[in-house]
Amino acid sequence: MLLFIFILFCINTNNKISNITYNCYKNFDLTLKDKNNKEFKINKTFLEWLVGFTDAEGNFTIILRDNPKVRNNILLKGRKRSNVSKYVNLTFQIGLHVADLSTLKFIQKELRCGNISVSKNKCNYYVSNYDSIINIIIPLFNYFHLNSTKYSQFIKFKEAADIIYNKSHLTYEGLSKLSNLKDIINISPYSPELINITDNWILGFIEGDATFSTGSIYRPRLKFENHIKEEKLFIKLQEYFGKGKVRKFERIRHITEKSVILDISDIYYFKLILIPLFRNLKFYTKKYLDFCYWSYIVDLYYLGFHLTLEGKSLIKEIKSLMNKKSLINSKENLQIDEISIKVINLLDKPSPYVIINGKRHKRKYK
Repeated sequence: MLLFIFILFCINTNNKISNITYNCYKNFDLTLKDKNNKEFKINKTFLEWLVGFTDAEGNFTIILRDNPKVRNNILLKGRKRSNVSKYVNLTFQIGLHVADLSTLKFIQKELRCGNISVSKNKCNYYVSNYDSIINIIIPLFNYFHLNSTKYSQFIKFKEAADIIYNKSHLTYEGLSKLSNLKDIINISPYSPELINITDNWILGFIEGDATFSTGSIYRPRLKFENHIKEEKLFIKLQEYFGKGKVRKFERIRHITEKSVILDISDIYYFKLILIPLFRNLKFYTKKYLDFCYWSYIVDLYYLGFHLTLEGKSLIKEIKSLMNKKSLINSKENLQIDEISIKVINLLDKPSPYVIINGKRHKRKYK
């Protein structure tokens, strides 16, 4: 069994939120304390998924607001009190389309903290209670670290939590440090030196960042796209899969946006490795439906049904149901049942390809 770095959250004798590093086995669950000071465990499978999902969809923010109760002309140690009289707010948040509201409710239930807001077609899970930040959020991301440049956000976020814990935010010097951290939290982002990709992390990242789709001639593909700052992570993703190509891309809108893309389209890898792996893992978002539909396309393409009129028509029908942002309803469940029956019926017919010694060959008709 692989070893990994377990980072224990603690308060040291210098009144600082610190990390103590231990070697331990990867199957440890994480024990935390809720707002009532009761211990609860976070299953490591869900935890790794959540970190991957946060790498794709989460954010850490530092907010400073003026305190209207303090007069600007009061001085503190020769300086204007208005410079040190601020509300300081640390927030961890995940924002999604309202179609995945149930995912945020599940995260909230598992973490036993945070709130959810809904506005039009957007929903947002956020944790801004300081006790929840230091007792749940920080220990969680210390235990299994982020792999994207969100890692550098978290490091600055944790440093801000240190300042508040020591009550240094009540001094001019401490507030100046917080103000600086707020200004630089998204500047010069960097990934951790060691990127630790697990199966559950990759599924969480896929649910947030990747797309199950098809390319030319209905060829199934798995595509990742993100800001160019995630190039290091994408190279590691390519190493993890052992498939695909990492390429840079420039999109010109109001300004030139630089992206990094990982595109995988190996049908054998999808059919024999990736799909069996993901069927044994737990999805937490609506992307599970896309995965199911996409898996049907992989089955059809693998056996060559994309070459037939009936196969092409069915693949087009499946594609029309994928990557839709809408709430799951009984109609959608009925659609996937109907598609499943159509796929099974077509796969029962003689396929254009036959599999011989693990390779696809065109069927020879007599």
